[in-house]
Amino acid sequence: MAGKTWEELTIQNNFIFGKSMETSPKICKWLLEKILHMKIRELTYPEREKSIDVRRDSKGIRLDVFVQEADGESSYDLEMQVIGQDDLPKRIRYYQGLIDMDAMDKGHYYWMLGKTAIIFICTFDYFGEGRHIYTFHQRCDEDNAIQLQDGTTKVFLNAKGTMDDVDDDLKAFLDYVAGKKVSHPMVNELDAVVQKVKHNKDWRSEYMRYEHELAAREHLAREDGRKEGLEEGKMEMVLEMLRENQPLAFISKISKYSIDKITEIGKLNGLTLTK
Repeated sequence: MAGKTWEELTIQNNFIFGKSMETSPKICKWLLEKILHMKIRELTYPEREKSIDVRRDSKGIRLDVFVQEADGESSYDLEMQVIGQDDLPKRIRYYQGLIDMDAMDKGHYYWMLGKTAIIFICTFDYFGEGRHIYTFHQRCDEDNAIQLQDGTTKVFLNAKGTMDDVDDDLKAFLDYVAGKKVSHPMVNELDAVVQKVKHNKDWRSEYMRYEHELAAREHLAREDGRKEGLEEGKMEMVLEMLRENQPLAFISKISKYSIDKITEIGKLNGLTLTK
């Protein structure tokens, strides 16, 4: 929801959504039960605003809402998605992998991996079939009755669904996400929580710091990309000069690369070098 002021933000904003679910475990539990068609005894928040960085050189993630059942055997990740990017299935796969790796760091044994459900709440219909909900489990291609039983569930909710495929409660929630006026006891309670979040001055300041941090990261990413592009361009120039059999000393003077580096570039590209 870039470009909107704090006062204009709605449940569609992942910060507002996350703080709302944190403020009211009751609503979070109700929502999960409606999505997954199951009863949940009690939810815990093992980490507020959970981030996962498995390795320094890998892309980390910051989860909108990460909760577990009190016994720790089942985990749930809810993500608000307002941009219909083509990579959502790959993103949900990546989230699953990092969540599992984070759990393995603590457990060390495969059998200790608990059940997980990753839920993307979308303001658009990614699959274009008009459904409000698309639920995925691992199944055998040859016999769909056989499930892999790996304990994972992946769900895409669509706030703009047209089918009669969810109950009135979940439909009311999705209509609320879509920005429609809704009269429903639990959704009214959720809206009151959203307003409470927006009146919290500390969270408003936290959001502003978070937005500045994101802007700084995006700027650095663009700068890194620009530098990477310049470096690639210089290496292409070196390769072209090598193909023209230019002297290594001359190439070094132009490119500011050492002769050893130029030699390495040539060998990596299968070129015969002359001094």
